[in-house]
Amino acid sequence: MFVPYEREGVFVGLTEFSIYSFYVGAPNVRGDVYVPYVGPKVGMRVAFKKIGLKIAVALPPAFPDEVERRGSSTETSVIINQYWRSFGFDFYHQVYKGLYADNPMSELSPDRPRKFPQMPDAYVVNSGINLYYAFDPDHYSMKAAFSQTEMQTASGGSWLLNPFYNHLRLDVGDVYYPGTDPHAPTQPPNIHAGNFDTLGLGGGYGFCLVLGRWFIATQGLAGLGVQLERTDRVVEGASDNFSPAWMVNVNASAGYSHENFIWGVKGLGQMLVSRIRDLQVASQLGSAQVYAGGRF
Repeated sequence: MFVPYEREGVFVGLTEFSIYSFYVGAPNVRGDVYVPYVGPKVGMRVAFKKIGLKIAVALPPAFPDEVERRGSSTETSVIINQYWRSFGFDFYHQVYKGLYADNPMSELSPDRPRKFPQMPDAYVVNSGINLYYAFDPDHYSMKAAFSQTEMQTASGGSWLLNPFYNHLRLDVGDVYYPGTDPHAPTQPPNIHAGNFDTLGLGGGYGFCLVLGRWFIATQGLAGLGVQLERTDRVVEGASDNFSPAWMVNVNASAGYSHENFIWGVKGLGQMLVSRIRDLQVASQLGSAQVYAGGRF
């Protein structure tokens, strides 16, 4: 079912396209989200035996007019992962500075606003760890699916257990530019700063389809947690609250794995949602990655 590679090291170059959004506001109102405007990222992933490290940095945006429209943002992303056949973990630390308020209707309109509402001093720190346990490691290998340090020779899947922890830090800063859209928010959300720590447990299923050296792997998880919210709201001031939170996590990869080289694509989506009395907080991350490299 599984075949180890003679060369235990993997080095790949990668290009990554990501979307991050943070929603703070009354539930089901307009749907404005706060988003950094960053270009695609380039970086590398190195794995030796069972340890992997990925580092990526954002390129400058390619369209100067859009920087004027949305504001300038910076992004730093570091992910460390390790996968066995039965166990695995992902540790991530992401920092975004500079956000603008976006709305799907504005993006789809042929007459987009000349300038979106911007918070140039706002920043978000998104850190955490996901742990994975496969109940049937004889038919599904996470290291074959996502780190390619062994090859799965036949299709198979397994139910998964997913303890997780997430730390989210938000500070909207002291500067807010309302923008030119008359329907857009004219002031920042009713929260000046906040720390959100979530501990939870989820479950799901992973499956790897194998066609010779080709593979397609998908892994879907959902879970519930408890969130400690320490917020400094504009009107009510500082407060501490506990709140239920729910999380959805999806991983997917596809590619070609050879004894000497590998190439493929990977995708990730994660959403964490909670509510502070009359305030809904949602953090969403989506990314797509193209990679190619070799073994050593």
